[in-house]
Amino acid sequence: MKFSDPLAETLKLWNLPLTRTNFQKLPVAMEKTYGLGCLTKVMEHRIKNTPEYFVAVDGVRWKSDIEMLHRLHESKIRVFSLIYITTKAEIRYQRMKDRKEKAGEECMSWEQFTEEENALTEKDIKTLGVNYAHYIIDNNGTEEEFSKKIEEVFAKLLVKFW
Repeated sequence: MKFSDPLAETLKLWNLPLTRTNFQKLPVAMEKTYGLGCLTKVMEHRIKNTPEYFVAVDGVRWKSDIEMLHRLHESKIRVFSLIYITTKAEIRYQRMKDRKEKAGEECMSWEQFTEEENALTEKDIKTLGVNYAHYIIDNNGTEEEFSKKIEEVFAKLLVKFW
Protein backbone atom coordinates (compact mmCIF):
# COMPACT_ATOMS: atom_id res chain seq x y z
CA MET A 1 0.00 0.00 0.00
CA LYS A 2 1.51 3.31 -1.04
CA PHE A 3 0.81 6.82 0.17
CA SER A 4 0.99 7.77 -3.50
CA ASP A 5 -1.90 5.43 -4.49
CA PRO A 6 -4.67 7.97 -3.74
CA LEU A 7 -2.66 10.59 -5.59
CA ALA A 8 -2.29 8.35 -8.65
CA GLU A 9 -6.01 7.59 -8.57
CA THR A 10 -6.83 11.31 -8.42
CA LEU A 11 -4.44 12.21 -11.22
CA LYS A 12 -5.92 9.45 -13.40
CA LEU A 13 -9.47 10.63 -12.69
CA TRP A 14 -8.48 14.13 -13.71
CA ASN A 15 -6.66 12.78 -16.77
CA LEU A 16 -3.39 14.34 -15.66
CA PRO A 17 -0.02 12.73 -16.39
CA LEU A 18 1.53 10.67 -13.62
CA THR A 19 4.68 12.79 -13.36
CA ARG A 20 6.85 13.34 -10.30
CA THR A 21 5.90 17.01 -10.43
CA ASN A 22 2.17 16.22 -10.31
CA PHE A 23 2.73 13.74 -7.47
CA GLN A 24 4.50 16.53 -5.58
CA LYS A 25 2.05 19.35 -6.32
CA LEU A 26 -1.20 17.47 -5.66
CA PRO A 27 -0.73 16.73 -1.93
CA VAL A 28 0.39 20.31 -1.32
CA ALA A 29 -2.76 21.62 -3.05
CA MET A 30 -4.90 19.11 -1.14
CA GLU A 31 -3.44 20.20 2.18
CA LYS A 32 -3.97 23.89 1.35
CA THR A 33 -7.61 23.19 0.55
CA TYR A 34 -8.54 20.39 2.95
CA GLY A 35 -6.07 20.86 5.78
CA LEU A 36 -2.89 19.30 7.07
CA GLY A 37 -2.88 15.53 7.13
CA CYS A 38 -5.73 15.02 4.66
CA LEU A 39 -3.76 12.40 2.72
CA THR A 40 -2.76 10.80 6.02
CA LYS A 41 -6.47 10.43 6.87
CA VAL A 42 -7.12 8.67 3.56
CA MET A 43 -4.30 6.21 4.28
CA GLU A 44 -5.49 5.68 7.86
CA HIS A 45 -8.91 4.69 6.53
CA ARG A 46 -7.35 2.31 4.00
CA ILE A 47 -5.03 0.72 6.54
CA LYS A 48 -7.83 0.25 9.09
CA ASN A 49 -10.10 -1.34 6.52
CA THR A 50 -7.73 -3.73 4.80
CA PRO A 51 -8.42 -7.38 5.58
CA GLU A 52 -4.71 -8.20 5.44
CA TYR A 53 -2.92 -9.03 8.66
CA PHE A 54 0.42 -7.59 7.52
CA VAL A 55 0.40 -4.27 5.69
CA ALA A 56 3.50 -2.70 4.21
CA VAL A 57 3.08 1.04 3.74
CA ASP A 58 5.39 2.84 1.34
CA GLY A 59 6.01 6.55 1.03
CA VAL A 60 5.89 8.12 4.51
CA ARG A 61 6.59 11.80 3.94
CA TRP A 62 4.92 13.77 6.71
CA LYS A 63 5.10 13.74 10.48
CA SER A 64 1.32 13.23 10.46
CA ASP A 65 1.92 9.90 8.67
CA ILE A 66 4.15 8.68 11.49
CA GLU A 67 1.75 9.96 14.16
CA MET A 68 -1.11 8.08 12.47
CA LEU A 69 0.90 4.86 12.32
CA HIS A 70 1.76 5.24 16.02
CA ARG A 71 -1.95 5.73 16.83
CA LEU A 72 -2.86 2.55 14.96
CA HIS A 73 -0.08 0.72 16.78
CA GLU A 74 -1.13 1.97 20.22
CA SER A 75 -4.79 1.14 19.58
CA LYS A 76 -3.76 -2.40 18.54
CA ILE A 77 -5.40 -1.94 15.12
CA ARG A 78 -2.03 -2.48 13.43
CA VAL A 79 1.50 -3.18 14.57
CA PHE A 80 3.90 -0.49 13.42
CA SER A 81 7.59 -0.57 12.67
CA LEU A 82 9.22 2.07 10.49
CA ILE A 83 11.96 0.99 8.11
CA TYR A 84 13.92 3.82 6.52
CA ILE A 85 15.70 2.88 3.32
CA THR A 86 18.47 5.27 2.37
CA THR A 87 20.26 5.50 -0.95
CA LYS A 88 22.73 8.04 -2.35
CA ALA A 89 21.13 10.62 -4.62
CA GLU A 90 23.17 9.57 -7.65
CA ILE A 91 22.02 5.97 -7.30
CA ARG A 92 18.38 7.00 -6.72
CA TYR A 93 18.58 9.14 -9.85
CA GLN A 94 19.87 6.31 -12.04
CA ARG A 95 17.39 3.80 -10.63
CA MET A 96 14.53 6.23 -11.19
CA LYS A 97 15.56 6.67 -14.82
CA ASP A 98 15.86 2.90 -15.28
CA ARG A 99 12.52 2.13 -13.56
CA LYS A 100 10.50 4.70 -15.53
CA GLU A 101 7.76 4.44 -12.91
CA LYS A 102 6.35 7.90 -13.57
CA ALA A 103 5.90 9.70 -16.87
CA GLY A 104 9.01 11.49 -18.11
CA GLU A 105 11.44 10.07 -15.55
CA GLU A 106 13.62 8.37 -18.15
CA CYS A 107 14.54 11.74 -19.66
CA MET A 108 14.77 13.77 -16.46
CA SER A 109 18.01 15.71 -16.05
CA TRP A 110 20.14 15.58 -12.92
CA GLU A 111 19.30 19.25 -12.34
CA GLN A 112 15.55 18.54 -12.47
CA PHE A 113 16.00 15.57 -10.15
CA THR A 114 17.92 17.56 -7.53
CA GLU A 115 15.39 20.38 -7.77
CA GLU A 116 12.52 17.95 -7.16
CA GLU A 117 14.43 16.42 -4.25
CA ASN A 118 13.92 19.77 -2.49
CA ALA A 119 10.13 19.84 -3.02
CA LEU A 120 7.90 20.22 0.03
CA THR A 121 6.87 16.55 -0.21
CA GLU A 122 10.50 15.38 -0.16
CA LYS A 123 12.28 17.68 2.26
CA ASP A 124 11.42 15.90 5.53
CA ILE A 125 11.94 12.28 4.45
CA LYS A 126 15.51 11.97 5.72
CA THR A 127 14.77 13.71 9.02
CA LEU A 128 11.72 11.52 9.64
CA GLY A 129 13.66 8.40 8.71
CA VAL A 130 16.64 9.16 10.90
CA ASN A 131 14.55 10.33 13.88
CA TYR A 132 11.72 7.78 13.85
CA ALA A 133 12.90 4.63 12.07
CA HIS A 134 13.16 1.40 14.00
CA TYR A 135 15.49 0.08 11.27
CA ILE A 136 17.67 1.87 8.72
CA ILE A 137 18.71 -0.01 5.61
CA ASP A 138 21.47 1.20 3.31
CA ASN A 139 20.46 0.47 -0.29
CA ASN A 140 23.59 1.54 -2.16
CA GLY A 141 24.62 -1.98 -3.17
CA THR A 142 23.24 -4.68 -5.39
CA GLU A 143 19.69 -5.95 -5.49
CA GLU A 144 20.87 -9.17 -3.85
CA GLU A 145 22.52 -7.26 -0.97
CA PHE A 146 19.35 -5.23 -0.48
CA SER A 147 17.17 -8.37 -0.46
CA LYS A 148 19.40 -9.91 2.21
CA LYS A 149 19.11 -6.80 4.40
CA ILE A 150 15.31 -6.76 4.00
CA GLU A 151 15.10 -10.45 4.93
CA GLU A 152 17.19 -9.79 8.05
CA VAL A 153 14.90 -6.97 9.17
CA PHE A 154 11.75 -9.00 8.46
CA ALA A 155 13.16 -11.91 10.47
CA LYS A 156 13.64 -9.53 13.42
CA LEU A 157 10.10 -8.18 12.97
CA LEU A 158 8.60 -11.67 12.93
CA VAL A 159 10.38 -12.52 16.18
CA LYS A 160 9.34 -9.20 17.71
CA PHE A 161 5.66 -9.22 16.73
CA TRP A 162 4.76 -12.86 16.46
